[in-house]
Amino acid sequence: MAHLLLLLPLVALTHGYCTQQKLFADIVMRDGVPVLEEGPCKDESGGSRLAGEQWRESGCMLCTCGETYISCCSIGGRAVNFAADCEAVMDVDTCRYSVVKKDDPSQTCAHDMKLLLIALLFCGLVPMYHAAVLQPAVQIISRGCSSPTGLVPIGASWRNAKCETCICGANYIPTCTLKLSIPVMYDSDCELFLDTKLCVYKVVKIADHSISCPYRGMTYPTSK
Repeated sequence: MAHLLLLLPLVALTHGYCTQQKLFADIVMRDGVPVLEEGPCKDESGGSRLAGEQWRESGCMLCTCGETYISCCSIGGRAVNFAADCEAVMDVDTCRYSVVKKDDPSQTCAHDMKLLLIALLFCGLVPMYHAAVLQPAVQIISRGCSSPTGLVPIGASWRNAKCETCICGANYIPTCTLKLSIPVMYDSDCELFLDTKLCVYKVVKIADHSISCPYRGMTYPTSK
């Protein structure tokens, strides 16, 4: 930790910077059981990266795939102390600056370089310390539909407390419908009663639900 504290002012002096991006996790089914699966790191082109892998992004950023985040730090150098009629131009392939005349880019100008190597070192330390000083601890954010047994993935189904059959839809939005057989044709002094423990409709006396009534037919739910 002391090493990291000593490092902080050096990062500021070099004008380097680092960023972090949280990883998300999806709920997937494995052998019929919903489990939390960490999503792989993605680079700016959409390619997958493994934990511990490093790569360079545009803008001269070196990125590292951590367990719960992607950390990216600036690399290269920064041109300083050059004349007002000159300007710094970065070569995105080498991540190096050259300083040239504004009115004639073929002429170079005298300048000093402020290296950003310390930012590179910092980027490697972020996975080690999990950004304990610079940023709060990163939590994996799980994604899924909420069910009585926990989060479930898209396409999973369950029955809620109202005996409705629910399906986890796109964007993790559930749709719930009641799909139970319903008794019909019973006496007027009787009524339907939904037993939420068994998820079945019963026909009982209006005055006393402990007394069952006969019925003469059933309607069945559609397959949709």
